[in-house]
Amino acid sequence: MGGKGRPASLERFRSALQGPIYEQNSGMARYLLIQLDLMHHNREYQPDLWARNDKDRFVWTIEHVLPQTEKLPPHWVRMIGGGDAAEAAAVQAECVDRIGNLTLSRAQR
Repeated sequence: MGGKGRPASLERFRSALQGPIYEQNSGMARYLLIQLDLMHHNREYQPDLWARNDKDRFVWTIEHVLPQTEKLPPHWVRMIGGGDAAEAAAVQAECVDRIGNLTLSRAQR
């Protein structure tokens, strides 16, 4: 983030967190989501969020709450765009890859 071998400045880090972090660095998005989970789970719930399956794919995948699809379903257009497809597309473009729209979900087997 800050150049080879140098940490990013607080300003640059804050900017990255407020932007499309998944698009820019999906590995960092995964790391942040896992750290957030670690802060809020208890001893009885401690899944290995870094685990991989026999095909070397993550067992827990990063999912988007607001879909990434090019054409939003009508119910999403109503919810985020008040029925206006252009407005919904603008909201989607701004928010889809931000940390607040991402979650970890256990992949189907």
